[in-house]
Amino acid sequence: MKHPLLFITLFLSVTIGLSQNLRTYEGKTIDAENNEVLPFVKLQLQPSGLGTLSNSEGEFSLKIPEHAWQDELVIYHLGYEKLQIKLGDYSPQQSLEIQLEPRSYELEAVLITPQDPRDLIRQALENYADNHPFYTRKMTAFYRETSSINDTLLDIAEAVIDAYVYADEAGANYQSKVKPVKVRRLTNRSPNDTLMDINLTGSHLNPSLQKRPDKIAIDKGLELKSFMNPETFKFYSYQIKGVTEYYGRQVYIIHFDQNKRFGSKLYTGEIYLDLKTLAFARVKYQFSELGKRFRFTQLAEGFKMGLMKGLLRMGGIRIDILQHNVQIDYEFNRSDGLWHKHFVKEGFHLWLKLPKWMFNLMLKQSDEMSKSERKDFISQLKPTYSIVGSSELLITKIEKASSVPKDKSWTNTYDPLKENLVNNDDPFWKSYNYIKPSASLQLMEQRIRQQLE
Repeated sequence: MKHPLLFITLFLSVTIGLSQNLRTYEGKTIDAENNEVLPFVKLQLQPSGLGTLSNSEGEFSLKIPEHAWQDELVIYHLGYEKLQIKLGDYSPQQSLEIQLEPRSYELEAVLITPQDPRDLIRQALENYADNHPFYTRKMTAFYRETSSINDTLLDIAEAVIDAYVYADEAGANYQSKVKPVKVRRLTNRSPNDTLMDINLTGSHLNPSLQKRPDKIAIDKGLELKSFMNPETFKFYSYQIKGVTEYYGRQVYIIHFDQNKRFGSKLYTGEIYLDLKTLAFARVKYQFSELGKRFRFTQLAEGFKMGLMKGLLRMGGIRIDILQHNVQIDYEFNRSDGLWHKHFVKEGFHLWLKLPKWMFNLMLKQSDEMSKSERKDFISQLKPTYSIVGSSELLITKIEKASSVPKDKSWTNTYDPLKENLVNNDDPFWKSYNYIKPSASLQLMEQRIRQQLE
């Protein structure tokens, strides 16, 4: 097999932030065999620990301070061989296109006896506390949330957040304290927006970080979605699709999809489990194409369900959830031998239809506005809405902590969309490593800025 370094090509420029003595490498991550883009690849400098993730288009931007210029760049991606690059071997005028080699194993060579995937999931749940951290720790995370309506970008919010995560007294559930470090937000909302005050994006259709940067879903962590709940295994079919590599460890690939005989729309996706310990390495799911309809009561816990269901019944509002997708990635920490959550991506697409009485009522309310406000309001008022939201959470730093802060500046939840318009030109962002916005997001952001100007 060819050495991976032979696949590194130069195709962009490197910019140097002279004010802070930074080198900024911009590049792309792709598959070495088919040249397809590899999204959400982890790039980490060692020993400094600085790093980032490539975006949905495989593009990355890595800002490196002078003390780390001689660090080694290590690249990890599920299903691919680890790649190591010495940055000192490359001049400041070079940028990297990184091609990763796929890695997989024959099942027969790895498994001595056939395994029932449902049994593996049961054991993974039972062993969860042994394979994932429950000790008190401090984390730093980058969070980005976007929402759009009828193909018009509504909000972009980004935040760097410090968080303390710890187990409750019973040792069963995660608790957290969070505090924003830096926040920036760009909004295209009208001051007269009413319907659009219903924020539906973010973790489980809720923009606040109530699900917490390290709160997965077993204990109200991995949420025990139906495909992971032994009591509802009967609604799904499971298959071990193979064994691959992640962080130098072999992991099972378990594919699942809902049974055809079950009419309501459920999920399809993959669960990746460490071959030796059955720790979770990745959980990825979305709505299955086999389901014929979606029950609103299946929606995740972001809504106050009782109130929302009552309003729907009485008001004649129709909501169709067209898609809901989630990806939760973990990284193996060799210092404690545990798998830590490090990246969560979630998206949804819903269709909303207003009843005639509500549309007319909102239209009537506009009579009290000024002429210019009313024109703007009516231009945005529609009987139907296509609403799309997405959120990304990247945990950039984890360290053990002996205690949790008690002062009131630390809160249980934080919602960046509640912030007023904040300075997007803060110098902080010029040196911070965050997920590079996709080209489409950059274009939409430019349009908002032009409108605001």
